[in-house]
Parts: sequence; structure tokens; C-alpha cells
Amino acid sequence: MTPQDLREKILLKYKSLKDDLLNYDSFHTVREISMFYDSIITEAFSGINGREDFCVTAGGSYSKLELCPYSDIDIMIIIKDGLNRENTAKNLRDFFYLFWDAGIDIARSVMSVMDATLLMKKDLSTYTSFIDARYICGNKDLFGNFKNSLEKIDAKSIFSVEFMKNLRRRRLINVMVDNDIFLLEPDVKEGIGGLRDYSYC
Repeated sequence: MTPQDLREKILLKYKSLKDDLLNYDSFHTVREISMFYDSIITEAFSGINGREDFCVTAGGSYSKLELCPYSDIDIMIIIKDGLNRENTAKNLRDFFYLFWDAGIDIARSVMSVMDATLLMKKDLSTYTSFIDARYICGNKDLFGNFKNSLEKIDAKSIFSVEFMKNLRRRRLINVMVDNDIFLLEPDVKEGIGGLRDYSYC
């Protein structure tokens, strides 16, 4: 699959969704977009060298099958512990460039289960985002190891330290956003009662 092929597939998909707008609600649309990218990512991943050492997961709204049209796509690639980083980067380069060259905004992170575990223990936001991680393709055992490491973490100890700190940060962001003198409409993402607050709860 070339970037041009990918662009054409996306245009065709969005055209079909646009034609169906009157027949389905928005929940159907965002789910269809998410599942479409699942199939595209799986197809692209099948051409990676050493793919048995990797696992692709969805994050953010994509993990919840709520991907909006033209939204950035959050993915995390979990790699086996101890892999050579240089070889890993080389194997994944073509995969990422396929999407970037097609004009798709992919927000990506690449880490081992050990890396992910260390991050989860330090940061509440990372921990909660990893809870929502959804398997797309690749080594399923690796994804199982990732989920097992998540379950072993003492979440209470993270919450006790981080919860109030994050709550204060959310309130500060709410105040900054809602007191902006140039605000012409509510900020449904960062404003009070917006998507960020909903996700945080």
C-alpha cells in the first residue's frame, strides 16, 4: 500500500460516511471511522519486518471507538523488552511514514512493557490512559503481558499522590480557558464540564 492508495481509501470512506449521514447517528460515524483505521493499520502492519516483536494498540478517543473525522490518531506500539532500539526504529519507520506521507496525523509512542510499567507507576494520567488501551494487531501475548502489568500496579498509591495535584491542574486549565476574553464559544474539550473533565472522572 502506498500513501496515494491510502489517501484514496480515506477519501472513499469519508464520502460513503457523508452519503450515510442522514441514515445514521454520529455514534455510528465515529465507530465506523475507528474500525476503518483498525483495518488500515492492520494492513500496513502486515508489511513490517519483525512484526512478531510488536503489538499496536489504540489510545485516546480512538481506543473508545470515538474517532472523529480528521482527528489525530493515538497509537502505542508495545515492543518486547530488550529489543535493539536502532533495529526497532528502522523496522517501524516505513510504517509511520506511510501515514505521515498520506497526510494522516498519527500521534505515536513506542515502548516496552517494562517502560510502560515504570511510567504507569509514576503518572496517574499515563496509568488511566493505558487502562483504555485497545488491541489492534500484532503480538497478542505482548498485549496480554502489558495488561497483566497494569493489573499488578497498586493504583491506590498512585491516586493518593496524584489525584489532588491533577484536580488542581484541571481547575486551573478550566479557569484559563473559560476566562479567555477572546472566547467566542464554549470549549467543549478543555472547559468546565468538557471532555477532559468527563474522561478524568
